[in-house]
Amino acid sequence: MNKMVDIHNHSLPLVDDGAKSFEAARANIEYLKSHGIDSIVLTSHYIVESDYNANVEARRNLLEKLRTEVADLDIKLYLGNEVFITDSNTIKRLLQEGEITTLNGSRYMLIEFPLRQKLQYMENVICDLNEMGIVPIIAHPERYTFIQNDFSQLENILEYDCLLQCNLSSIIGNYGRSAKKLMKKLLKEQLVTFIATDFHRVGDVDKVGKSLKKLKKFVGEEYVKMLTYENPLKVLENESISRKIISYK
Repeated sequence: MNKMVDIHNHSLPLVDDGAKSFEAARANIEYLKSHGIDSIVLTSHYIVESDYNANVEARRNLLEKLRTEVADLDIKLYLGNEVFITDSNTIKRLLQEGEITTLNGSRYMLIEFPLRQKLQYMENVICDLNEMGIVPIIAHPERYTFIQNDFSQLENILEYDCLLQCNLSSIIGNYGRSAKKLMKKLLKEQLVTFIATDFHRVGDVDKVGKSLKKLKKFVGEEYVKMLTYENPLKVLENESISRKIISYK
């Protein structure tokens, strides 16, 4: 079984639409561990003016308790956020005030946009984050309808220093046909830097196992290893990551 480092995960309990209890969080982690995931960055949603706005201190306290609850599972847990993008001045303030954090304190920040409309100032925000020394990792680009409808929108974004993280289960159509089609295009054009679970809760279907099998068949095991382990590990260690990918297939 290949090792995996999951950089997009909602198993930190009691803070967003992911795990609703420590028991649910443990169930998530046990399930993910069974599929080779041995390191998880807990990327709780942070959305300004919503209920999903637990600050870094509050989430760190929950993380320490969760580490104790799952100590027997031998899995590494780290703190992060999935930051819903507003304007860059707000992001800068939230960082300075300890409301949000990068992934494990690295230069990499997981960000998300509205799924169904493009923000007019999107490129400006990415540029401003770059000037702050932050490399944005754009969560699940395959799910954004404005990219599904016009691929040039993504090409414009990629002119800046940012990286793409696709959701594992998009490859089996978990977010619809359009997301699946776009993810395959991104993989074929070698624009994806990370594959992560975006995991919220254990369901009746083994989506992680099914998705990993499909992904390996589509791009090959070596490419999957780079997307799910090698590049995510570089995030944890705050190492530079090149967007250029050597083709494995």
